[in-house]
Amino acid sequence: MNTEQLSAHLKELGIVCENNDRAAHKLKITPHSNFYLTSTGVGFKNLKLIPDLLFGNFNKLYFRLYAAKNKLRSPKIKLKDSDYLVIHNFWSGGYHHWVCEALLKLVVSDLDYSQYTLLLPEDYPSFAWQSLKKFQFKDIVLLKKNHTYKIAGALVISNPVSGYYDRGQIRKMKELYAQPVEVPFRKIYISRRKEKLRVIENEEQLYPVLLANGFEIVETQLLSFTEQVALFAEAAIVISIHGAALTNMVFMQPGTKVIELYRELSVNDQMNLCYCRLAEAAMLNYNCYFFKLGRKDNDIDRSNIVVDEREFKAILEV
Repeated sequence: MNTEQLSAHLKELGIVCENNDRAAHKLKITPHSNFYLTSTGVGFKNLKLIPDLLFGNFNKLYFRLYAAKNKLRSPKIKLKDSDYLVIHNFWSGGYHHWVCEALLKLVVSDLDYSQYTLLLPEDYPSFAWQSLKKFQFKDIVLLKKNHTYKIAGALVISNPVSGYYDRGQIRKMKELYAQPVEVPFRKIYISRRKEKLRVIENEEQLYPVLLANGFEIVETQLLSFTEQVALFAEAAIVISIHGAALTNMVFMQPGTKVIELYRELSVNDQMNLCYCRLAEAAMLNYNCYFFKLGRKDNDIDRSNIVVDEREFKAILEV
């Protein structure tokens, strides 16, 4: 079903369906001095949290306790300069939060990065470091895991509203990283078969029909950041179960097609619509199809699904 049909379906089930109206169209850049920063990106001063490093609906009690614990127990390191730059947050070690939040800050800000020293966790994945090659910093300080830093002075770029996207910001991301492709031609199916959660339990049974319809079966975790950008920039259609690989739709050409596979919903359920909204911001043709729930997780949105083969074949033939 397309976005209009999806909206009607969710309304029938009593599920809230929000668009991108909540997106942060402009990010704040605020100087902070003599504050603490955990390696995970939680900032505080006198145990008062720095909101711009968290999200609007964050659990204040949890992060206050987290800040207090780190201040009391973790090793401390002083950073005495005043030209530091903080972009990461508690979640940005993951691909989606890195690309659509931390990296996005660098893309849309007008700062002269050569004047600033970036602070970033030393254990961040390779995709983060690869994506930073577009920028020239004065220096980069690697933050040690489980350490807390006393920062003399830094600029903090506020977080976007997670899961809501500004079209102009997404366009800037696409223009910076993806080469224009006049006629996108690749048909991509994203597999999560090696993941521990949110997989299609009968995925191998879908391979014959995928291959017969000209689809490439891709595991994005095996690709570099640059390879993922190039792959999605050339894609005419991408199919995937709900997952971080769909973040790469920001690099697809306007008007191309995304099909998200999701667990079946019930009355008064909830649905994570972040990729529906991301597709809208990227000006893509978004469709979503629902399938039977497989193995359940405590967090239902981390559960598996089972895809009906006949229905899936019909989707490919549309």
